[in-house]
Amino acid sequence: MNSNSNRPIGRDDGQRLKEHGMALAANAKPDRLIVGQISMLDALLESPDTTATIDDATADLSSTFGDGGKWRGTVTRALRVLGIIEKAGAVKSRRPSRHCGFVTLWRVRDRPKAIAFRHRLRAILSKPNEIPPAASNSDQLNNKTERQGMLFN
Repeated sequence: MNSNSNRPIGRDDGQRLKEHGMALAANAKPDRLIVGQISMLDALLESPDTTATIDDATADLSSTFGDGGKWRGTVTRALRVLGIIEKAGAVKSRRPSRHCGFVTLWRVRDRPKAIAFRHRLRAILSKPNEIPPAASNSDQLNNKTERQGMLFN
């Protein structure tokens, strides 16, 4: 039950809780989020049809994440909310731990924006002592999310 009412937790509540958890996981590892976004943008921009999955942005598909990898959802979510990428479909994952489950196929929506954002992320990553304790784009992401009426943090 939702503590604020007598109604059971619904799909919207679950989505908000999921997004909140992803934000917490990403904010705990901002350098991983930045590297993940760079890898995703590299995969997308190097693809002939500008589509890729998070698998394409993963160097070793057989590796596991000690922290469970929950922050990885924020890699693509942030790029989507910022208008850089859009969903293009779903394909079967090549990652053994996913057991051929479906994974989202993403497409570049705004190539110049993608290139500029990747450049910005590389500049941030080149100064590791200056990486903020929260994700580098969290302020812009949170502001845009709030404007859309969604809960991010």
